[in-house]
Amino acid sequence: MFALKSSVLIAVIALLIGFSVQTKADWYASFSTEYQPEAQSGHYAYKPFLQYSEGNFGTYLEYIYVPRNGIDNGQNLTWQVEYTWQLDESSIIKLVHEFDRTIDSDTNSAELTPMYYITLGNGLKAGFELEIDYYLDGDFDIYEIEIEPTLKWSQSLGEGKLNLELEAPTMRLYSNDNSVKDFEFEEVLPIIGYDHPLSKNLTLHTLLELPYDLQEDDFDTIITIGLGVTF
Repeated sequence: MFALKSSVLIAVIALLIGFSVQTKADWYASFSTEYQPEAQSGHYAYKPFLQYSEGNFGTYLEYIYVPRNGIDNGQNLTWQVEYTWQLDESSIIKLVHEFDRTIDSDTNSAELTPMYYITLGNGLKAGFELEIDYYLDGDFDIYEIEIEPTLKWSQSLGEGKLNLELEAPTMRLYSNDNSVKDFEFEEVLPIIGYDHPLSKNLTLHTLLELPYDLQEDDFDTIITIGLGVTF
C-alpha cells in the first residue's frame, strides 16, 4: 500500500470532487505498448490504464509491466489525482499529485506538480511545470525539483488530431544527490502524437518521444502504440 494517511487523502479527493463543476462523468480505459530500441536488449513495457474525470477533477490508475529481458525490468503502479482551475479565458493552473509504487523493490515515491498554461491561439499553448519529487517511505523527503518550460500545439489532421509538445530545456533546481549540480540543464524532450478515431468510442494512439540528455549528449527513442475506449 502507498505510505499515505488514507483518511487525509480521501478527504482531499472528496473536496476536489465537491468543487468540480457538475458535469457528465467520463471513464476512459486503454492498453498500450512502449518500445525503447536504444535500451539494453530492447525495452518493452505494457501499460493498462484506467481514468475517471468529472468537471475539473480527474484521476487515473496505471500499471506498468516490463518483461525481464535486461536490467530495466519490473513492475510499477501509478495513481494520479489532478485538479484544474480556469483563471480566465486563456489561462489555467493545474495541480497534479502522482503516487508511484515500484513493486519489485517495495519502494514508494511521489510527484507534486503545479502547472501553468496560457492559450496563445491557433492550437498553441505555452507554460511551465514545476515537478517536486519526494519519497513516501518514512519522513517527507524531497529528492529532486525540476522546472519544465513547455510548448504544446494541436491541430486536426485527416480524421484525427496531431499533437506536438516540446519541453525545453528541463532544469534541475535541486537534488539531494551530491554527485549532481543544482541549477543545471538536464533534458530537451520533443513529443509527437497522433490520435486516430476508429469508432465513436475507440481511438488508436501513437506517440513518439525523443528525449535528448544534455549532460550525456545522448538521444533516446520511445515509441508507444495503444488503443483507448471511452465509456
